[in-house]
Amino acid sequence: MYNDEKIIDKVSSFIGQILLYLRVKNNNQTTMHEMDKFRFWNNTIGWMVFFIATASYILTIEPTTSLWDCSEFIATSYKLEVGHPPGAPLFMMLARIASLFAPSVESVPMMINAMNGVASGFCILFLFWTITHLARRITSRGDNEEMSLSRMILILGAGAIGALSYAYTDTFWFSAVEGEVYALSSMFTALVVWLMLKWEENAHRPTSMRWIILIAYLMGLSIGVHILNLLTIPALVMIWFFRRYEYRSAWDYVLKIGLALVVSLLILGVINGIIIPYTVALGAAVDTFAVNTLGMPVNSGMILFAVAVFALLGYLVMFTHRKGYKALNGVAMAVLVILIGFSSYASVSIRAAANPPMNSNNPSNPHMLLSLLNRDQYGNRPLLRGPYYSALPNSLVVTNPDLTSDDEYLPTGDFEEKSVMWLNPETKEYEERKFFNGYNYPDEAMRLLPRMWWYKRTDSFEANWVKTENGHPTVKVEDGNGGVWYEPTALEDINYFLGYQMGDMFWRYFMWNFVGRQDDEQLQADVDNRIYMHGGWLSGIDFIDELYAGARTALPSDMEDNPAHNTYFFLPLLLGLLGLIYQLNNDWRNFFVVLLLFVMMGIALVVYFNTSPDEPRERDYVYAGAFYAYSIWLGIGVMAIGDMLLSLARSFNPERGSVIAAIATVLITSSVPVVLATENWDDHDRSGRYMARDIGRNYLNSAPQNAIIINFGDNDTFPLWYCQEVEGIRKDVRVMNSSYLGGEWYVDEMKLAANDADGVPFTIPSSKYSFVNDYTIVADVVSVLDNDKARKLREVRRRIESESLYNIRYQDASGAMKSLVGTYAEISAHIKDVQDIIYEYQPIVEEYIAAGDTESDGFYDVYIPYLVARNIFDAIISDDTFMDDYEKMDEYWAYNDTISGYDILLKDAIRLFISDEPMTLVINDGRMTLLAEGETIARDDRKEDYMVVGRLKAKVDSFFDGVDSDYILAANRYIIPVDKTAAIEAGIVEEKDVERLVDELYISLDNKSMITRDHLMLLDLFANFEWKRPISFTQASLLKDYGIIDYARFDGYCYTLVPIYTKYRAGSEAGTIDADKLYPLFMANDESVEPLHFGNIADEDVLVDYFYRYNLSASRSRENFARVATEYLRRGSEDDVLRAEALLDRGMDVLPLKKVGYSHSNTLPYIRGYYTIANYLLGIATEELEKAIAELNAMLDINTTIENDGDNFSYFYALSDAAAERQATAIHRGLDIEDVNELLLSSDDYFARAEECYRKGDVIAAEYIKNRGEWVNYYLQYATYDSFSYAASDELYNKFLDIIETLNISHMMAGSFDWVANGESDTPLVEKPRNFDKLVVDYLAAIERLTPEDANAPEMALIEGHICNLYEVYSSLPASRYIGGKDVPAPYLIDAEEFLSSDVAYEILTIYGKI
Repeated sequence: MYNDEKIIDKVSSFIGQILLYLRVKNNNQTTMHEMDKFRFWNNTIGWMVFFIATASYILTIEPTTSLWDCSEFIATSYKLEVGHPPGAPLFMMLARIASLFAPSVESVPMMINAMNGVASGFCILFLFWTITHLARRITSRGDNEEMSLSRMILILGAGAIGALSYAYTDTFWFSAVEGEVYALSSMFTALVVWLMLKWEENAHRPTSMRWIILIAYLMGLSIGVHILNLLTIPALVMIWFFRRYEYRSAWDYVLKIGLALVVSLLILGVINGIIIPYTVALGAAVDTFAVNTLGMPVNSGMILFAVAVFALLGYLVMFTHRKGYKALNGVAMAVLVILIGFSSYASVSIRAAANPPMNSNNPSNPHMLLSLLNRDQYGNRPLLRGPYYSALPNSLVVTNPDLTSDDEYLPTGDFEEKSVMWLNPETKEYEERKFFNGYNYPDEAMRLLPRMWWYKRTDSFEANWVKTENGHPTVKVEDGNGGVWYEPTALEDINYFLGYQMGDMFWRYFMWNFVGRQDDEQLQADVDNRIYMHGGWLSGIDFIDELYAGARTALPSDMEDNPAHNTYFFLPLLLGLLGLIYQLNNDWRNFFVVLLLFVMMGIALVVYFNTSPDEPRERDYVYAGAFYAYSIWLGIGVMAIGDMLLSLARSFNPERGSVIAAIATVLITSSVPVVLATENWDDHDRSGRYMARDIGRNYLNSAPQNAIIINFGDNDTFPLWYCQEVEGIRKDVRVMNSSYLGGEWYVDEMKLAANDADGVPFTIPSSKYSFVNDYTIVADVVSVLDNDKARKLREVRRRIESESLYNIRYQDASGAMKSLVGTYAEISAHIKDVQDIIYEYQPIVEEYIAAGDTESDGFYDVYIPYLVARNIFDAIISDDTFMDDYEKMDEYWAYNDTISGYDILLKDAIRLFISDEPMTLVINDGRMTLLAEGETIARDDRKEDYMVVGRLKAKVDSFFDGVDSDYILAANRYIIPVDKTAAIEAGIVEEKDVERLVDELYISLDNKSMITRDHLMLLDLFANFEWKRPISFTQASLLKDYGIIDYARFDGYCYTLVPIYTKYRAGSEAGTIDADKLYPLFMANDESVEPLHFGNIADEDVLVDYFYRYNLSASRSRENFARVATEYLRRGSEDDVLRAEALLDRGMDVLPLKKVGYSHSNTLPYIRGYYTIANYLLGIATEELEKAIAELNAMLDINTTIENDGDNFSYFYALSDAAAERQATAIHRGLDIEDVNELLLSSDDYFARAEECYRKGDVIAAEYIKNRGEWVNYYLQYATYDSFSYAASDELYNKFLDIIETLNISHMMAGSFDWVANGESDTPLVEKPRNFDKLVVDYLAAIERLTPEDANAPEMALIEGHICNLYEVYSSLPASRYIGGKDVPAPYLIDAEEFLSSDVAYEILTIYGKI
């Protein structure tokens, strides 16, 4: 029978219990103890719950890789490479084992995803047992109490409903079906909590310590998955405390509880703050000694240290055991097993030493392993004390008072410095490198628990959370050094914490899981109305949802049909609240344990993360542990309802009523997991989706042979890594993430060959980028030129900038004299400001004067600031002292611009950066040339402009930190010479393009004064790749960022740098294009060409969520079909037009709008394309008719002609009628018109094809107008004085503008206005079309109602764009409608004329240049 004293395998226990049950039932010889029955059913139902959850996950897992980190984790796991910090080695090893069961490499991600599905199932199993344990503890704290059948049903029902509810919650399910670490981390969390409860059951036994040791070991193991599991420690300690200490008095117990909490936090701190980092840190120190002093190999010191630590701990375990020191023995054993579990990180260093293709942070030595563990690459954020975002940091430099010194800036050393031990690859020894790790701030700037801290989010803070006056926050702060800044109030900071960090970034996620979800889009809030526009929570109860998610009527189909539009009607939340209250009232100790879980894995994380706005993705997965804790209460809520029903049932039927009530309770509350499962299934079912894999495959397959492909973000990098490392796709391509180039380890990694690809040809040595030159100065020529003139000009400039203070006297608007006091830089800034005001306001002032309107408020609103600006400008240029200094500064910059106005070879600029010796600057042949010591330009190569300018200093005195630094010399442009032969041989361009090739490429730094390391390294690559290897980019924006967008070629999915100049027009048109080469990629009609793939998106059953839509948009996947089609249409032959139509048709088929989402950029090109094709075909049809009529005219001796008045359709119909009449006459006369008939048949065929293309364009236009019209109707509900916010106004304006543009295209290109705009007929183009006229009537009424009487009223900012929209409708779209056989005015026309001719509308239209 079941032995409670032994640790029995769960499967064996399950089988044994079944056999026991059958024996008792069949033989009727033994009566089972009530607890034995409970244990049997507890195991049985627990495993049933496990199988239900696991089966759900297996059915919905993604069959391949997913977006974000999943692709990286799968790739690194498959080959045991090194992923991003902190590495997750245990997850990778387990995933590697799972991958061994894959029948093919394509199935590897499915096996890893399935591993997570099974791990998630076990999490649900342990949660079930946790809930049943806690539910049982509500009625008894003993293990052998009698249990009634009704009580057993309630407890088991509580476990099943709570566990299955969590299984189907939004956040947990999302992680359960992809190859991320959070599913396994959640399993560890559930496992250690359950094991601690098992310890509680066995705490009275002498062997109970084994449970604690097992938990400690699992804690150590879990560090190799995710550190979140450590947050369970306070709850585990409280379980131990409540089991060991009995209640004596309130104050005694409270004091001991407080002490236990302190101890728990100390344990957490010791593990996270000492054992994890300092074990490695001490080992690194020993390794430094071993390598640098003893000459031993790298890592030998770490190995010796690890052996010593384990030996010492082993000795302590044995010693304390022999001495009977139980507590010390337990501590030593716990630390030992934690370190044994933590030792999974040894695999990271072992694999890093092999230099795998993916080797994040290169933790091949203990110092870099420590950096990986500490997540150094992610930077720091203030937690307990720090400044607000607007505070001025302490200066890193001060101006040198010695104007003759070469050191213009002196370092203060007042910054946060970090020291690392860098392994010099040349000496093979560790060297200490110190580098800037953050600013220090004056004491006046330091605040307790600052929440709004990141200066890069200033705009978001001040737009949504901080009240501003005159463009800055309201609290003025001064430090002791004269620094002045404005910062938010403490109340605003608290409001941000409660509203955004807690509200939007925690409670919103909580409500997603237990109330419902608005949609799957990123968070978008209407701050003025205090509602969520996208990404909010939703209950399904309209009057409540309207308070938080806005209007619930006239919902657009995009919103209503979004798969993540899930509503649970508060059922999970309410059941959880019942359980919370019930447990608090009946078992406050375990309530406190669960509360600690909820707080530590939820609210504490919010405080710790200190999140800033505009996160790149939702972060709900981090708080899964808190939702796990709440699900315990949700399960216990079943007990609460059960008790109420049991009390009621006993009053009616004492004998059988309890069982019936218990069953009824379980049946009623089972609605919660049922609702969660049914609502969430469609937006968590990833089966059949291959798009993430195909994103990587498309980028790789569209790149030229042996290319270096440069990307930036997670989702245009990780899928490529997966495709290469797992599926072996295009291993000749070197994938390089430009954002990672800020890390010295990544530059080192890129220099190495990987798979079948050579290393990246960087020339800058490691000593120039390893923990140095995080930022590189772009130095003005005069600042580094070492000649007499430059030195004198520098001295004058420094004197003016540091010593001069000016007092400019000017008149204000009333004529009173005012003073403008400031330094040269401040006065110069004022000049620019007042010039901008004069330039903006002078034309408006002149218009008022010309109209004789010089008394209105509108005139004075612009005239007064114009007058003051004019007075200040005149006063400044009249100040002799300032203007004398201005001329001297002008001389400095004139001399500088004379030289830096020349171009320079980019390779020379990189050579100067690398050099530690001065170089000579020479002007020759219209460009700068740099010569190292001993280099000269041969006399025969010297041109007429040859001039030796002077020596350039090897270092520049950095204005950033005051240290002598390497630099890039400023120049007009940087030249990349083109080796045309090499470019052709490398496959960058083809021989046929040789006439288009330029001799040089030019890069501009756009007057940057400083560039980051990633930018520097790419300049090095561009300078030295010598056209021996293609360089491709995943995004056109990257080429734009680096100044080479005019030399791009679109290759189907990526862009390649080519020596062909193509003027950049727009993102959708970046680069030259070879349509014939791209055609088979898009059409998938050539077996010799690997086509583009789009992941079964067209399948109605395949989920396309927000981030897939976003990534399809970012890669312009749908637009690119239209782009290639447009190129064919530009060529204009009939075959080209046929290919264009085929491309548009395929784009519509493989990427349907209903799946990828409607947008301006992915819809209008298709409408234009189809209309262009239709017009072309109509033109041919017309030409064939003209030929037929010409022949008929000749046969019939007819001299009349048919004129084309510009309406091609009317002209065609006139021709058609004339041809029919003449054809009938010719037949009547018996003439031979066989050739004419062929022409007429040909014309009919072309016209039919034209009509089909017109219809295709009309249908897309009508669908788009319907979609945008739904949004217009929705946002018109906000067009009231109380709710017309900036967010609602912007959305309404843009959606209506999309309709206007679409109708303009349909009207101008196809004459389809009537069909598309008001398509309500017996055969509409789309189902339930939108009536444009009615939209305009409603839109006009709303805008007219909201328009203020004064054009200068502040609220006019909300309205002016809409007035322009209405003017576009009035002026550009047809004003009449053909109804009942006659033309009648559009129903809005008269009202629109009246509104647009009003004074206020007329003024706005004048300002915007509409009239």
